[in-house]
Amino acid sequence: MKIVGLYDGMSNGMISFTELGLADQIERDVSFEYDEKAIGKKCAGEFGFPALVASHNFPNIEQRGDIFKADFTEFIGFDYVLAGFPCTKFSIAQKKDRETKPYCGIGWDMFEKAWEAVQVIKPKFFLFTIYFNITNATININII
Repeated sequence: MKIVGLYDGMSNGMISFTELGLADQIERDVSFEYDEKAIGKKCAGEFGFPALVASHNFPNIEQRGDIFKADFTEFIGFDYVLAGFPCTKFSIAQKKDRETKPYCGIGWDMFEKAWEAVQVIKPKFFLFTIYFNITNATININII
């Protein structure tokens, strides 16, 4: 199996596949982030904390850095696109910088970039973990 993980953090996708006993079937796992703190300073050989944890636990993950600079054509035909959106932009618990308007802000930009990945890669499966408040927005996307 080949996986593209977006907003991958600690690599919940690999954690899940490991728990299911499927980790040995992962041929390639590529990870993208959006937050500088998660990406780290690649040029200095450093990773942000989430990428560092993922790289320690799963050394075969290919950390690709900034999702907004990604060219997904390299991954056409991968089996899975998994996106674990950070909840802070949509969470009702978030008091500062919470996004409440549909179709705008970094949270929406992240959703659009993930959807672009699905459109370009055309995976067999995709899974977006989207929090309640984003689904309250009127989103009209033809998924099929």
